[in-house]
Amino acid sequence: MAWFKCAEHEPISCNTGGVLDPIGAVLHQAQGYGSLFYWFNNPAAGVSAHFWVAKNGKIEQYVDSARVAWHGVNLNSQYVGVETEGYDTEPLTLDQIDAFGRIMAEGKAVHGWPLVEANVAGESGLGYHRMPGSGTNTECPSDLRLSARPQILAAAGGAPPEPPQPPEEDDCPMVIATNNAGGQWLIWGSFRTAIANPAESDRYQRAGAKKVDWTEEMIQKFPIAKNAVK
Repeated sequence: MAWFKCAEHEPISCNTGGVLDPIGAVLHQAQGYGSLFYWFNNPAAGVSAHFWVAKNGKIEQYVDSARVAWHGVNLNSQYVGVETEGYDTEPLTLDQIDAFGRIMAEGKAVHGWPLVEANVAGESGLGYHRMPGSGTNTECPSDLRLSARPQILAAAGGAPPEPPQPPEEDDCPMVIATNNAGGQWLIWGSFRTAIANPAESDRYQRAGAKKVDWTEEMIQKFPIAKNAVK
């Protein structure tokens, strides 16, 4: 029996399978708001998950982590499923990240799974619904939510997320030019792309881009940028 101390216990009476010895947890997105207890406790649903994490950090546990829940086809016999409140267009809140981290930390203590990312079904750690080998046809979770896994693992006591890396040399902006007439920033990289976006100027300068004034010579040198300053 494994009912986590970090969660409120709301056991469901259906939509579960046999014995489970989980090697990790799987990130899901609920595509909606509110507790999933009543849906998972409905035989007509045919689905379930072990945990649900609210945007405010509340955790509900519906299925013993030593028992199969029906959350991901090939993943069911290997992982606990963790639903996260909200939609794919919404990032996980800081409270959700912290709460998910508590699930991962307790799972490590109870089941011995590592605080690392799992990227293929069968790998131990923190996986995700649509990872290769899952046997599912889904877009869950979105890239936006998937990107929070390093923060979740750090909250669980794992390695801190790696700091953002500067762009690869091929993509590093070579020049930041200003159009004095319009006061518009022009930024381009690799002499192939041109993006007019004032909010990006600081980041590119930190990456080593040089700031120069707009001149006709610049336009002639980088003709791909012409349309960006019209």
